[in-house]
Amino acid sequence: MLKHMILAAFGGLIFAASAQANTEYDCGSHDGIGIRATYFDEEDVVGADVTQLATGQQRRLILQPAVSGSGSRYADPGSGVEFIEHQGQVFFIAEGVQLSCRVVATSTPGGGTIGVPVQTFAGFSFGGNLRAGPGVQFQDVGSLPEGTPVTLIEDSGQFFNGFSFWLIQMPNGQQAYHWGGILCAPGFDLPGVFNDGC
Repeated sequence: MLKHMILAAFGGLIFAASAQANTEYDCGSHDGIGIRATYFDEEDVVGADVTQLATGQQRRLILQPAVSGSGSRYADPGSGVEFIEHQGQVFFIAEGVQLSCRVVATSTPGGGTIGVPVQTFAGFSFGGNLRAGPGVQFQDVGSLPEGTPVTLIEDSGQFFNGFSFWLIQMPNGQQAYHWGGILCAPGFDLPGVFNDGC
């Protein structure tokens, strides 16, 4: 359903940029669709690039600022697609599917890349729920069996029972949040990760 909506009407994305900088986001993939976005600071718009992974077909939509209770919001009223920044987290939302986005590069308008170091950590899950955001209050978006290899992308800083929620990526490329109390990253001393028995 998300695939139909995005390819028919096309999808959008958002901001969370520093002053006078264009910020690029990777929002992962869902249902065979890869989603990336660029916030253009000078124009205050978001360019959304949606790619059908099987064919490589790509489309771009420019999203405009929209009313938001808090944080920042860019939307395409025709399709209902939104890109939202709220409390330091960035999300792409379409037809009830919410994907977490992460910064992959920052550049000055008309200039070169500033560079955002992205360090990831190889690990695995002890099994458990995946969430759409960093906390138990977010929608359950699946689960992992014990021993599933994952890539730990970013510590959300949101703690629950002494461990933080991490943005992780599964072997199929899907990204979601996973509680650090059931994560292991052998060889890395990461705060908020259980790491015993790795």
